[in-house]
Amino acid sequence: MKNVFVIFMFYVATDGVFGESVSVTEGDSVTLHTSLPEIQRDDVLQWRFGAKGALIAQINKGAKKSSVYDDGRFRDRLKLDTQTGDLTITNTRTEHSGRYEVTSTRYTFNKIFTVTVLPVDAVKTVSVLVGDPVTLNTDLTEIQRDDVIRWRFEHLNPPIAEIKRKDRKVSKHDGPERFRDRLKLDYWTGSLTIRNTEIKHSGFYEVDISISNRHTIHKSFSVTVRGEMRTVSVMKGESVTLHTGLAEIQKDDFITWMFGYIILAEIYKNQSSLDQLFYTYDGADERFRDGLELNNQTGSLTITQCKTSNSGVYELKINRHAIYLRFTVTVRGLSSRETRWIIVGVVLLVFAVVAIVIYRRLKISKLKQAVKSVSVLEGDSITLHTDAELQADDQILWTFENGNSPIAEFRRGKIFTFDVPDGRFRDRLTLDKKTGSLTITNTTTTHCGEYNLQISGSEKNTFKRFSVSLFDEIKPVLVMGGESVLLDNHTIIQTDDEILWMYGDKDIVIAESKGGTRGTTTDHGPDGRFRGRLKLDHQTGSLTITNTTAEDSGPYKLQISRSGKNSFKLFNVSVSGPTALGSIPEEGRLLQSVRYCRQRSISNES
Repeated sequence: MKNVFVIFMFYVATDGVFGESVSVTEGDSVTLHTSLPEIQRDDVLQWRFGAKGALIAQINKGAKKSSVYDDGRFRDRLKLDTQTGDLTITNTRTEHSGRYEVTSTRYTFNKIFTVTVLPVDAVKTVSVLVGDPVTLNTDLTEIQRDDVIRWRFEHLNPPIAEIKRKDRKVSKHDGPERFRDRLKLDYWTGSLTIRNTEIKHSGFYEVDISISNRHTIHKSFSVTVRGEMRTVSVMKGESVTLHTGLAEIQKDDFITWMFGYIILAEIYKNQSSLDQLFYTYDGADERFRDGLELNNQTGSLTITQCKTSNSGVYELKINRHAIYLRFTVTVRGLSSRETRWIIVGVVLLVFAVVAIVIYRRLKISKLKQAVKSVSVLEGDSITLHTDAELQADDQILWTFENGNSPIAEFRRGKIFTFDVPDGRFRDRLTLDKKTGSLTITNTTTTHCGEYNLQISGSEKNTFKRFSVSLFDEIKPVLVMGGESVLLDNHTIIQTDDEILWMYGDKDIVIAESKGGTRGTTTDHGPDGRFRGRLKLDHQTGSLTITNTTAEDSGPYKLQISRSGKNSFKLFNVSVSGPTALGSIPEEGRLLQSVRYCRQRSISNES
């Protein structure tokens, strides 16, 4: 019995030493749990706050009395659970951040909490559609040896995911149901991806990044999973209606029905009048020809005389209400003739599947090659050029990321721009009605990602993809003609990193390296100007240009690909002769270099 008592005392002391870290958004409530099943009859439990241990709450079970003590900071905000001793702080403010300690005289027990109340604007808001993945980024380029990453959901312990780089250990505590087989943790950056999201994944996520045992960085994310996935089954040849749930479309409502990338129908109630503009594009795809009906009062979509080819996922977006719905439609049933040919069909299906797989792989490969990488300085504007001139009947559709978020359209001679649920594109988009080119102003990190362009015309459809990223660094470099210049990366290259150096406004590749010394090559340039003058450092990826001339002036872009993510640096090199450069004071040279960088950035956008 004595041994049992000693073990219990050790456990309690351990709990008090390490404590718990709790984060909450300003204005929300937070409960600090004692983990006691019940306060005993002769127990006295006290809560203290701050470095000086000011008493803020107490329960005296023997006297059947509980009290909260207010110094003005916690006025009407403290609530005590008289059974367990748990303390709740309501309507939190940043001044409530600090050290909380609870003690119990009966159990000689103490427990410490470190509470952080985050300002509302310190929490990053993320919105995603049901079924899509969402990635919560740590913004680290690489985790170091002694770093520890811990992800939590709704302040719960244990963490749902954890990386201990020193032990080379990655843990995912998916839980019995909520996150089962859905979490993916990036070993290099610590970023967390939730796949196949559902409504139940909405909530507050926080990550603690312990940097080499010196300090801890805390980041918080408020994730909202929007929409709902509904399943609809219909017999072949019958009709099915996909309901919006609206009794009547209101003024300024904009309703869009989509099947994959295809827009099936739209309703727009004009701002200046109550007249509705509604269209069904059933002729845009053979499988829907003369088979769509749109209710101009509710916006509901009916598919008539359903075919098996109509099976799939349909998406509804109601812009003003920020409503997103997805319908999985299954058209079932076979005719007697189809039944007789079922065996032949299975054989043909095998060949068809093989052909489709080969076709899709070729198509995906082609699309990957067609992705155009574009980089911009944060805060500047960037234009994604279509390199086309629109015809009278052309329609333009711009989508962001996975193609489920339309952000700009040109149809029937009118321009429409839309925002995504988290508001990142609000008042930032401009569409050129002559070319369909899209301009994004005042760019931030939230605008990085993949943009998809579809130009639909009477003769053919055109698809383009753009990958937008921000420069991590823009560095002006001045060098005297004839001397060497080092474009320094200032980092160590990892085993699987891919390095790409590009020159000029057209991003001509002049040097590349895959995994250090393996596969390292340099190029002479478009006109042989760099012949024998380029040296690539295998450890850092830095590039040296020897015996420089005025023709070497211009932008040099460094792209580092790591774990599927790209980072960019831009060096604007200016090679001057001794007279031109020597006559400029040092301060003037720096100012001239900064102006040169800005001019280059502007010319790259145009």
